[in-house]
Amino acid sequence: MNHTLLFVAWDGASLQYIQGLFLPILRGLQPHGYKIKVLHASWANKHVVQRLQADLAKEGIGYVPIQIKRQFSIIGTLYSLWLMERTLKHMLQAGDITHLMPRSTLPGLITWRLRRLIKKQDIQLIFDADGLPLEERLDFAGLSPQSRQYRFLKRKEGQVIQLTDKVLTRSQKAIEHHAAILGEGIKTKCFVVSNGRDTNVFHYSESARVMIRKDLGISADTLLFIYVGSLGPQYGWEEMVQIVQATQKKQACAWLILTAQQDYALSRLSADLQAITQVMTVAPDAVPDYLSAADIAFAIRDPKPSMIGVAPIKLGEYLLLGLPTIASNGIGDTEVLLKDFDQVHLFNHKQTDRIEHVITFVQNIKLSAAERMRISQKAAPVFSLAASINAYLKALN
Repeated sequence: MNHTLLFVAWDGASLQYIQGLFLPILRGLQPHGYKIKVLHASWANKHVVQRLQADLAKEGIGYVPIQIKRQFSIIGTLYSLWLMERTLKHMLQAGDITHLMPRSTLPGLITWRLRRLIKKQDIQLIFDADGLPLEERLDFAGLSPQSRQYRFLKRKEGQVIQLTDKVLTRSQKAIEHHAAILGEGIKTKCFVVSNGRDTNVFHYSESARVMIRKDLGISADTLLFIYVGSLGPQYGWEEMVQIVQATQKKQACAWLILTAQQDYALSRLSADLQAITQVMTVAPDAVPDYLSAADIAFAIRDPKPSMIGVAPIKLGEYLLLGLPTIASNGIGDTEVLLKDFDQVHLFNHKQTDRIEHVITFVQNIKLSAAERMRISQKAAPVFSLAASINAYLKALN
């Protein structure tokens, strides 16, 4: 190996984001001369963490977990930050790290505190800014832009971006956002990377379509909507309900919701929708089979200002499966990425007759296995895992 890259992340109770999104990309860098280590803070179940650590060891990836202390709120968080900083310092002092990649705000802040050591060790610093996490807290978590917490973290985020050698974002619009605050000069070190999926896993299967539809009791000629992921107002719940109800009046249809938040959906479905909707939780590796069974997917997000920085992971999954998709405009670089996708309807949240436009799109869908393959092939250069690995290599090299 020519290089050793240390990826630093801070998450909550779930390992799904790092396990499903980042580790496949980091794993894909290994054949290109990068040995991978991961320093990861979370409050996930320790047995799950230990199992992941053992699995990664078999692949030659070093995984160092930090258990976030949730007791006593702020005190527990500060202790966990201190512990992570101390662990990171020891790992850097070992002398084998050539590339350091902190992801998002708190790991970036810890990195900034160790800037002298990083410079002394001649370590290349790559800040994965992810989306616009602080702005998301303004839009969805009630954080005030005038609060001391926001102003402190925003200032530190700017210092990290200015300190770092490379900055990774999920959209060109995010780069423009940072440049408007910190100056046009930072653009030269900014790179857009993607959240790609493995096409060996996310691909259409006719046999899975037949099997899943049989299991669900859905006939071959019934139009099946699908939504996969978290639920809440910001994920277009009301819009999805309106679209399915309007379609139901014109043709036979059904709706499949794959989510861990089953109660949210079941408590909000009207009687007419309950009759045609199934809400389930399935294993991540089963999702492609259920996507194969569907005819049209939802990728609706509330286009708040912070959403210009994101790259919806599910959008890529849907298109790699060859699914026609209803996706919101104003989300990341969506309009640019999808301008040549005739089987994607860009949902305009400000348009008064937006539901009517969607219904027209739905009624004009003529889906076949060949058409799904065409959509999938067009999506691969943009949304595949291989495309993500290439984008990271371009930034690293």
